[in-house]
Amino acid sequence: DEFLAAYPRSFSHTTQMKSLVEVSRRVAAVSAGLLLRKADGWSPDLTIGLGDRTVAGLQFRAGEPFEALLLSRRLAVAIDRPPGEVRTVRTRIDPEDLRYAKRLLLLPATFRGQEAYLLLAFAADSDILLENILSSLQVQ
Repeated sequence: DEFLAAYPRSFSHTTQMKSLVEVSRRVAAVSAGLLLRKADGWSPDLTIGLGDRTVAGLQFRAGEPFEALLLSRRLAVAIDRPPGEVRTVRTRIDPEDLRYAKRLLLLPATFRGQEAYLLLAFAADSDILLENILSSLQVQ
């Protein structure tokens, strides 16, 4: 919400999409999305650069291990190897999207006043440096 507040008319879908594009540009992500907390788990709300099968696969139900151990505890999740090597992720992401995603990062966020996660996928094979990502996202 803090990043989005820098945009006029931040309540519009178009503005929210533009801000997500800007977030992905600032951190050099090939795709991005926002997962919102729902009563039954986490579901994608806005996405760019992700196929329909991936968006459908990014539903994390309450109580399943990935959700219970990481997401519900609001922990940042960095996958510093190809996501296709991680079974929990590989089964959720379309193979076409996996071709471009060499690293994944899930950051706790707030979107429209709701608990959310910012999902970022990177094409680079290098490790995710959280300090660099966070400094790139600071609102000017």
